[in-house]
Amino acid sequence: MPDTGLEGERPASEDNDGDTRYGDPAEGGDLLNSPDAGKILTKMYRDQHWIYERMLCEWEVNERRRSGEVNVWVDSTKGGGGYQVWTPPGRPRLTQNVVNKSDRLCHRLTAVLYSDPPEPEVEASGGEDDDRDAAELATRILRDLQSETNLDDLKKHKLAHQRASSFGSGYVHYWVDPRGGGRQAVEVEASPQAQTVDDALQSLDTGVPWPVGELTTRYAMEDGTLTDDPGQAAMRWVPALAAEVIPASGVRCVPWTATSLSDADGVILTGYHPWHALAQRYPELADWSEEDRAKACQYRPAEAKGLLPLIQGKHKEPDTKGADEKLYLLTIGYFCQSGAYPDGVMLTVVGESQVVGAPVEWVGKVGTRREALDIPVVQLIQWYDPASPQGKGLMSILGSASEVRAHIYGVIEDLLDRYAARKVFVPVHSTYDPKNALLSYQTHIAINPGGEPKYEELPDVPQVTSTLLSGIDRDMDDASGLQESGQGLEVGSVTSGKQADAVLGQVQAGLSDLRQNAEAAYVRGCRIQLQLVANNFTVPQMVRYSGDDGKFKVQRWVGSDLKSTRDVRLKRGTMTMMSYAQKVEQVGGLAKGGWINPEDAGAFITGQVNPVMGMQDDAHLMRVRRQVARWEQGPPKDFVPPPVEAAPLPMPMLDQMGQPMPPPPPPNPFAALLAEIFDPRPIDAAPLVATKRVRELGLAMSGTKFGRLDPAWQAGLVEAYQSMVTALTPPAPPPAPPAPPAGPNITVQGVQEGAGDAGGGFEGGFPA
Repeated sequence: MPDTGLEGERPASEDNDGDTRYGDPAEGGDLLNSPDAGKILTKMYRDQHWIYERMLCEWEVNERRRSGEVNVWVDSTKGGGGYQVWTPPGRPRLTQNVVNKSDRLCHRLTAVLYSDPPEPEVEASGGEDDDRDAAELATRILRDLQSETNLDDLKKHKLAHQRASSFGSGYVHYWVDPRGGGRQAVEVEASPQAQTVDDALQSLDTGVPWPVGELTTRYAMEDGTLTDDPGQAAMRWVPALAAEVIPASGVRCVPWTATSLSDADGVILTGYHPWHALAQRYPELADWSEEDRAKACQYRPAEAKGLLPLIQGKHKEPDTKGADEKLYLLTIGYFCQSGAYPDGVMLTVVGESQVVGAPVEWVGKVGTRREALDIPVVQLIQWYDPASPQGKGLMSILGSASEVRAHIYGVIEDLLDRYAARKVFVPVHSTYDPKNALLSYQTHIAINPGGEPKYEELPDVPQVTSTLLSGIDRDMDDASGLQESGQGLEVGSVTSGKQADAVLGQVQAGLSDLRQNAEAAYVRGCRIQLQLVANNFTVPQMVRYSGDDGKFKVQRWVGSDLKSTRDVRLKRGTMTMMSYAQKVEQVGGLAKGGWINPEDAGAFITGQVNPVMGMQDDAHLMRVRRQVARWEQGPPKDFVPPPVEAAPLPMPMLDQMGQPMPPPPPPNPFAALLAEIFDPRPIDAAPLVATKRVRELGLAMSGTKFGRLDPAWQAGLVEAYQSMVTALTPPAPPPAPPAPPAGPNITVQGVQEGAGDAGGGFEGGFPA
């Protein structure tokens, strides 16, 4: 089909030097071209303060209520032009005298939501072998990046979700720290005879490129000379992926009409950081003068007061001594590809207007193709709210109930205090001495008639208080979506396992919105991580992972190895809000009903129970998986088939019909290597072991890698599979013995043998 878009090309004119030009001209906005880009960005943040003024007070109230304070409310200022956090005047901060149910529900909500941790699964961007390999590598890289030793991504998502309980949303910001990976030796893939980096990939004798399969890892010294000693190698900084959790008070979506981060054109992040942290994150700050540092440090806008550290319950300036501990306001603006910024923009400002480095276009490159990058921020929203792009958090629902609950407990406590200190009325003419009543050993006290003391009569605790408390607790549980069973508590009304499963199913259905929002945030985070490493990791990295065979493995990679792989989804069976025991029970029920294969159910249950029960890995299963993993790597690249001696041509063999039979197939060149991989042993023929081997070898034969390998290499797996099938096949029953020949027909007194009356005898009997 013709490219109709070319109909809009710009004709020749004086403006373009008489040449016809194609494409759409585009220029960036003020953040890219204006010398006051820093002031423009900070002004964009401050201009949205009128939208967030009430929300900032509500968030502070939520935080204080969650910490246990009571009598905290949002009120308008005296002039009616703003809002403030109101507490009873002249009274110190009051804390609840009971267990803080609101905070407990916020923690349990996050615990239930992430009880089954999410895992990534990257989809191939195409049907080619390289695309599938890149997707497998990307999955391994994501799991390594999100591990506890790197990003600790799960912990950050949980913390952001905890922040969302008070703020409506929590945010995770990802960026590339150019020095986060430390200093490492400069490694070069080079030929064994190369002397310098310039001739690393070619032969010194012929000048032709050296075979890739024969390149080895060597080290470059400072002058470019290659060496095999890592101790003499030059050192360089290695980038690493970093992340931080940001509260909603430090995030502004652009435009202000955006309902959430997903439909925003840009986002502005702000927060206070000490100078030493900024200097490590941005090496460009080392060139700043003392005047620039002092100017940036003094910038304290009123709109960012809530971003200062929380000290003794108040946001205020910390009393720091050293200059490197002083706080500086960091503002980062990300704008994705749009009409205002055709290639996006990223701008970093310290203080009010001092730009770090220079504004850069927020666009990446995959090979020679340009790629629009996502805003590297993840929003973990709890419930969407049309009135706020930050959504609504759990404390916005539970806060008022916490005040009422604390008030009821306060009334009960006042009555109990009065009971503990009841007044004693003593007649004036009584000889009763109160000191005698305090003596524990004196059991008899003499007083005059009519002089007995009388205790103050107090009303009983109203029965309605217990009813109110139970009702409020139920309402709070229902508002959070966590009934008692969902919180992991034992409920007396639940009397069977099926009833408990039904209750948990209702809890999971009630939390489906939160789970879907958390899942979308996790998938977005995975996509952002792949984009950042693909476009910024040019230095070789090492990914460490444990294969299906249980063996620890290491693989080298750079960002370009990911190609255009970006599509990520949640791995099936993860983030289900089900515990290990629930999963095992569900799989057992499916296997019992015949819906899944018992072998598959057993493999799943073993994999789920091992981390919990501490069971040892199945040695037979691990062995066959190691064999399959080695076989899937294919034959070595430098493999040379053994020479085959030319045998004299045999005489053609004839079949029973006298027709010539086809010659025998040539020997498999990989026979020795395949026999070493699969290593047949007598134990393999045992029925239990053979069943496991048939399943694992069959799965490998059904995979996509099988069709990509050499047919001769495939034959090794096929032969191993067929030998296990043969071991499981019951032997054929032995042939039935031939029937004995019939004996002579004997008659007695004219009667055939075997005939007679029902008693079996013969009339007259046998002759003597």
